[in-house]
Amino acid sequence: KTVLNESELAKEFIDKTPNWDVERIAELDTIILKMAICEFLKFPSIPLKVTINEYLELAKEYSTPKSSLFINGILDNLLALMFGVLYLFMILPQQRKAKKEKEFESSLKVGDKIITKSGFHGKIAELAETTVVIETMSGKLKMEKSAISLDMSAALNKKA
Repeated sequence: KTVLNESELAKEFIDKTPNWDVERIAELDTIILKMAICEFLKFPSIPLKVTINEYLELAKEYSTPKSSLFINGILDNLLALMFGVLYLFMILPQQRKAKKEKEFESSLKVGDKIITKSGFHGKIAELAETTVVIETMSGKLKMEKSAISLDMSAALNKKA
């Protein structure tokens, strides 16, 4: 996978070396960096710590005396950046959505028209701490509050 994605992998670390000309980086170090980055991106089942340790050992054994320090610095910076991106684009939005859904669940009241995530339409007949009973055309259903769709219910109530 490293060979197939060589240019893409090189882009991942080139801008993380502002104090180094690319030509000054030992060729073996660039290969080790590309292999480590490939393992980060293409083999998520391998723990990051294992990947870092493997490639630092390779650098100590086969490259220059200071290569392992250089590679460790680059990989650390890359991981920090990857975690930052992950946090901003995945974790933070999920946390915001969960908070919004909890607020929605707390605001539910008897008589509200709702749509469940599985598509049932109804009106809330009873409320408990974590459950609701909804009246549908075919009878009453008891379900978890978390089964009610915030987005679909909001759209339904805007139409009404």
